[in-house]
Amino acid sequence: MTKKEYYDFREEENTRQVNLFLLVRNALKGWKLILLAGVILGCLFGGYKILSIHSKKDAMIEDYDTYAAKRDAYKKSIQEYKQSVADLQTRIDKRIEYVQNSPKMQLNATNAPSAICEIKISNVKDGKLKAEDFTMIKTAIYNEILFGDSLSPLAEKYGVSLVNLREMIMAKTPSVGSAMRLVVHNDTLESSEALREDIIKVIESKHNDLAKAFGDYKMEVFNRSTEYAMDSDVITYQDKQNEALSKLQTQAYTAQNQSTQLVKPTSVQQYSKKYMLKSGIKMGVIGLIGGCILAMAALMFLMIQKGVIFAAEEIDGEYGLRKLADFSAGGKQKDGNTIDYILARLENYVGDRKDMKVGVTGLAGAARLETLTADLNKAAGASANPIRFVFLPDLMGNAASLRNLRNADGVILVEEIGKSEFMKVRQEIALIADSEREILGTVYF
Repeated sequence: MTKKEYYDFREEENTRQVNLFLLVRNALKGWKLILLAGVILGCLFGGYKILSIHSKKDAMIEDYDTYAAKRDAYKKSIQEYKQSVADLQTRIDKRIEYVQNSPKMQLNATNAPSAICEIKISNVKDGKLKAEDFTMIKTAIYNEILFGDSLSPLAEKYGVSLVNLREMIMAKTPSVGSAMRLVVHNDTLESSEALREDIIKVIESKHNDLAKAFGDYKMEVFNRSTEYAMDSDVITYQDKQNEALSKLQTQAYTAQNQSTQLVKPTSVQQYSKKYMLKSGIKMGVIGLIGGCILAMAALMFLMIQKGVIFAAEEIDGEYGLRKLADFSAGGKQKDGNTIDYILARLENYVGDRKDMKVGVTGLAGAARLETLTADLNKAAGASANPIRFVFLPDLMGNAASLRNLRNADGVILVEEIGKSEFMKVRQEIALIADSEREILGTVYF
């Protein structure tokens, strides 16, 4: 380590690699400054947010009232559309169920099995019924067939409901004349004919009741026939039912489409002290984090720009120096054990040499150098092999220190992690090498 060329500072080697972890770690040593910057920026951001919200108080209240009215109207409209669609869907379901189960809707009206007959109402011999009496009797028969309970036994017999049974029967009562036409439809010609005959029996069973009400009359059934025939009345009825179903489905689709076209009002924040405080705190936290990041980035930038050392290994590793102590890891400068340990290592290294002078120099700052020199001299005073330590501040700028370097047998290089500039440390080592003085070790703060 005594060879000058080993320490020589070469201008062409003026670059180095920077370890990001070490850079961050050293920047975090200024945590107080980082935290202060974060708190200041956080307070500024939070305060600005609170003042900004408070200044818009009246406008926010007005905007929220408008929004609330639009929101309520929107909800009401949506609810009305939903109820309308639900009602329409219920009607559609019932209509579909009817179309699927109704014998009249399932009937092939263009080729329907039909049982037909004519029923004539006339006076008995020496009868006194008038034309209007015949009309009333026919109307009574018509009403009994389509609205009375006389056909209930037949519904049970054919296994259908009374409503469905009535749909299979069509009775026509002309406004003039005494005859009425009865048309019965069923699955087959035989079943249609059987049902027709059963209905005629029911009508005949009501003769006595009608005679008591209107006077005695004679009923004749003629023109009985069975055939596959087209029934225009049934066709018209089916078309109307299908048209009604299509109309309901169209109304439901239109209601659903209109409900989807409703524009939901854009929500706005309601003004409140809680919201204002919450927003201020949130923005304050963002400012705190941002301030800490910016402050840390600024420190890292300054450290890189200044080119400070980040770890003892950057100097000791390059020049093969021995590290005597590292106070940067949290140790105390006045730690007696550490000071005694430094002295012991030096005593072992210098061996039997007497009255040895060791210069204490470096870029760690005059106060640190002076304190370390005093502590070492105090510890060395009780040593059997005393070493005297000489305070050599600012070796590259103080001529007296540089002259006193000639009187030193060796030096201790004292540097400060995160503050001592890397290039200046190299220059300092080169300057010591020029004086042919040995660097006995390094101490870091």
